[in-house]
This record gives sequence, C-alpha cells and structure tokens, in this order.
Amino acid sequence: MMHDFKALIPQFESLKCSYIQLRFYKEISLDYIKSIVELLKKEKSRIVSIDFIIPYHEKFKLEELNILLSENSRIHSIIIFNSPYDKSFEPLRQQMGYIMLTARNIINEKNCGIIKDEYFYSNIKLFSESLHHNTCLNRKISIDKDGYIKNCPSMSASFGNVKDTTLEEVLDQPLFKKYWNITKDKIAGCKDCEFRHICTDCRAYIEEPENLFSKPLKCGYNPYTNEWLKWSTNPLKQKGIEFYGI
Repeated sequence: MMHDFKALIPQFESLKCSYIQLRFYKEISLDYIKSIVELLKKEKSRIVSIDFIIPYHEKFKLEELNILLSENSRIHSIIIFNSPYDKSFEPLRQQMGYIMLTARNIINEKNCGIIKDEYFYSNIKLFSESLHHNTCLNRKISIDKDGYIKNCPSMSASFGNVKDTTLEEVLDQPLFKKYWNITKDKIAGCKDCEFRHICTDCRAYIEEPENLFSKPLKCGYNPYTNEWLKWSTNPLKQKGIEFYGI
C-alpha cells in the first residue's frame, strides 16, 4: 500500500519532525524517490534527513543514484537490500548522502530488531540518549504498510489508522509512550552488557513477550561469557520465536 505522502507532510510539520525513514518491500522507481524529495522541497518542509530502504533491481545504476544524492541534500541514505553483494559507499558530504548495498533480503517488517556488533554506533548523541531513553523507540512514530500507526512497524499494537486518526491524536495517548523511557540499564541482560550504550534496542521482538523489560530476542551476545552465539538456535529463545512466528 502506497500512502498519500503529501497528506502526511502537514502532520510531520506540526509535530516538528525532522527525520523520516521510508521502507519499501516491493520494487519502486527512482522517479518515485525523486517525487518524494521534490514534494518536501515544494512544501518547504522542515525535514532535513530522509532514508530510503528499497529492494534491489538491476536497472538501478550507481551513477544515477549518485546524481540523485548530489542533487538532493535531504537524502541521508539509500539502502538497497537483496543485492547480489554487500558494499557500502562513502557519504557525499559529512555523513549524508550514502549508498549501502546488502545481500540480506528484507521480506517484510519481521526482518528487524537484529542485534550485531557491526550495527553498534558510538557517538555522544546516542550515548546521551541511552542514559535516559530507549535508543530505538524514544519519540518515534511509525505508519505500517496498511496505514496503522504504531511505535514500530514490527509491533502488533496499533493506535489508529492514518485514514481516520492523526499522528498528534496518537501521541496524546499515554500508552503510546510506554516504551520511550525503557533504557538499556533496565533491560534483563542488557543492563550487564558492556555494549549497552552503543547498541540500538528492540522492544518489538523480546525473549519473554510478557515481560516489558526482557532481552531483545534477536541478540545472540552473552555479556557474562563475552560470546556471540546464533540467537535463532538458542533453546532459551524458542518461546519468543514461536510467539512471533519468526
């Protein structure tokens, strides 16, 4: 389902939203990406950074993608999944405007919440946020492929649909903010992990679904032995795997 992006822009503006990410599980054209960025220009949007996550298609040419990035300073990244190979390119300007190809195939919203050391990100902003807030869900609002408004597209709980509910109305619901202040220091396992302040959390998939402070399901690291193991074969995680149908 393609949402009416133009109708959503005024809502982004009223919430003072500066960063957005658009995920596409099916093929889209570069012209569509251009139309999104042009719309933001036309509306004089306050959005300063936009990420596109799109499936690979052989018609995509690196030269065309670089031109798109050079002409549109709002684009932070274009991540292309299901690529024939893994490769990251240097950003065009100060950590903005980069292309990343990944062989991993992102079929749907369940391909999320994976914890790996290669995803660790160390900077003052993330570290400071992690001390007081959740590093994934703090002040984040999402719209899934069917228009349901959620904390994260991977979560089952929704707070309305964009067809009849505004983003502001959802933010006014106290329950929507219940994850915002769950820090790594409150989460089982994570609170003893040396990587907790450079690791992005996941509350969508957790080991014990009934426990709000349970360890992320898709993390295979054991902070007590300093070992990385395959999370999907861990017997302690089978309950969560079955619950989420992964």
